[in-house]
Amino acid sequence: MLILNERMRVIKKIKLIAISILTLSTLISSAVIKMPIANADTAPKWNSPELIDNSTGSPLISVSCISSTFCMAVDYYGTAVKLDGTTWSAPINISGSQGEMNAVSCASSTFCVAVDGGGNTYNFNGSSWSGPNSLGGGYYLTSISCASSTFCIAVDGGGNTYNFNGSSWSGPNNLGNGNDLTSISCASSTFCVAVDNSGNSYQFNGNSWSGPNNIDPYGYTYRVSCSSATFCVVVDSSGNAINYDGYNWSGIEKIDGNNTLYSVSCVSNSFCLTVDQKGNALSYDGNNWSSPKYIDPNGTLISVSCVGNDFCMAVSYFGHSYKYNGLTWNQLSYDNPQGYNEVSCVSSSFCMAVDANGDALKYNGTSWSTPIKIQQDGYQVSSISCVSTSFCMAVDYYGNAIEFDGSSWSIPLNIDSVPVHKISCANSSFCVAVDVDGNYIKFENGSWTSPNRIDQHNVILSISCTSSTFCIAGDYYGNAIEYNGISWSTKNINYGNYLNSISCTSSTFCMAVGNGYAVRYGIEEVTQNNGGGSTKPGAPNTGLGSPVNPSKSIALIIILLSSAIGLFIFFKNRKSIQINK
Repeated sequence: MLILNERMRVIKKIKLIAISILTLSTLISSAVIKMPIANADTAPKWNSPELIDNSTGSPLISVSCISSTFCMAVDYYGTAVKLDGTTWSAPINISGSQGEMNAVSCASSTFCVAVDGGGNTYNFNGSSWSGPNSLGGGYYLTSISCASSTFCIAVDGGGNTYNFNGSSWSGPNNLGNGNDLTSISCASSTFCVAVDNSGNSYQFNGNSWSGPNNIDPYGYTYRVSCSSATFCVVVDSSGNAINYDGYNWSGIEKIDGNNTLYSVSCVSNSFCLTVDQKGNALSYDGNNWSSPKYIDPNGTLISVSCVGNDFCMAVSYFGHSYKYNGLTWNQLSYDNPQGYNEVSCVSSSFCMAVDANGDALKYNGTSWSTPIKIQQDGYQVSSISCVSTSFCMAVDYYGNAIEFDGSSWSIPLNIDSVPVHKISCANSSFCVAVDVDGNYIKFENGSWTSPNRIDQHNVILSISCTSSTFCIAGDYYGNAIEYNGISWSTKNINYGNYLNSISCTSSTFCMAVGNGYAVRYGIEEVTQNNGGGSTKPGAPNTGLGSPVNPSKSIALIIILLSSAIGLFIFFKNRKSIQINK
């Protein structure tokens, strides 16, 4: 009986072991499918250069935004670029050799029309451009306004208009005197106003045009803005404004001496803003224009855009920007004729900028401070990096470093005998600066090292550090130089084109740009595994299948251990039974 009971216990153990082995084999076969095989190529790497700007230095001439997540811009060389709210797309040449782009107008994210100097139009459908489509008027197209995807009007330098109905264009329709039509604004498909270079206005009622109506015999009418069919404002080159009330144009009102009014923006019949060549802004309250408000000491406010009577943004020819809050103007940037060199922000309420005159300026979320001289000799401060509101480090072109502690700047400390070009700080105890002779200088735990050569032949233009064990610098000839906390290694990633700027978010992602190219550094993403599934975005590419599920790995280990113990007990008991026999 004892032997029988012992045998029954052994049989039970054998069954348990068999079940365990079966389960184990199932899990192993499943894990093998998804288990990554060692792949030497899983480390972050540089992608091939991506051309993001091939406009050969051509300025963007027109932009049309329908929201904060969609804008379209065009330039003089027939290139279009799209903003998705975060980044600009790669430039697309949409005109070939047909002519320069003059304007673009978007009614939605799936409908834009651009016009060029060759009399052609180009349509965007949300994913691609079509064209060119010649309107046949023989003149350059100067402006376009689209109220919807089924209604646009373009105007040209010969006084012609062209209508788009959603599928085709009609025209040319000559408005009578051959003057250059300079601007058009459509509030709807039944109301548009165009102006020309001789002070005439023309009105479209949905079927036909009326005019010319000479509303301004004294100036070149620059811009028109209509908020509705019952309210428009025209501004000219002689400081005049002319209002439209839905029936008649008002008399000419001298609002700004003889200054040229470059831009006007109206959001309703009780609020408009216009800006002029001398840095003045004037507002309209529905009855009267204010006196000129001098907001830009350097003059030439070139454009203004209002989204309500409590928010407008004006920009100047010299790169200044000014925000209007309904009561006062706040200067959002301060500059001198030599301009800013760099800005570093740690939040929406803290930025620090440095300029070419040895100044630093702090932004508090609302406005910029007055310039503070941090380089008393007036040397040009070339770069700045801030990691918090209590730590920034700046460098200058005379080899000095200047530290900000949250309240004041230190006396400049000489760290190099040649100009220091850029600096990047990962934290308040680790920064790396690079100079024009291919050296790096490291700030660690409060002190600077001597300059050390890492690039034998080239000027280092940029650097980005995410930690004390990861930095990447870029030089004039397209080399990326990587720091691992101990040493530097060099790789040419941009085929001889300079790397003007590098930004790294981690040790597995960087973007370098220069000379029209962008080069991405990182681990490639997996889109499919062996079983046909998809990994999560950003998962490292192991080369084979999905990443291993950690819970299955743990279960696998437990079962292996249990099986081993069970087998040991089985063979031990089997030996005892044989002895008892």
